[in-house]
Amino acid sequence: MLAIRGGASQAFKQALMGGMILFIIEGVSTLMTAIFQRRQHEFMVEMQKQELARMQHMYRKGGDNPYDVSYSQETAKAIEGTDSASAMTDKAKK
Repeated sequence: MLAIRGGASQAFKQALMGGMILFIIEGVSTLMTAIFQRRQHEFMVEMQKQELARMQHMYRKGGDNPYDVSYSQETAKAIEGTDSASAMTDKAKK
């Protein structure tokens, strides 16, 4: 609109250049979004595979909760070799 004072031809050229610049910016933005979405999808698929492998490993070991504490005081003493290991055992299992 500002180039209209230079004439219709000049205004048309300026509008065309502005449109081309906007097209380039939007095209690059769309391309980058597609690339990042593809990488995120690949990352999520890999994370799901790792989680499935971890769950299968835990089921083979006989448990489904890797955060379950099943150490007794005797086991803790054998691992640590001291009596202070009793402070680190799971008190809820007694």
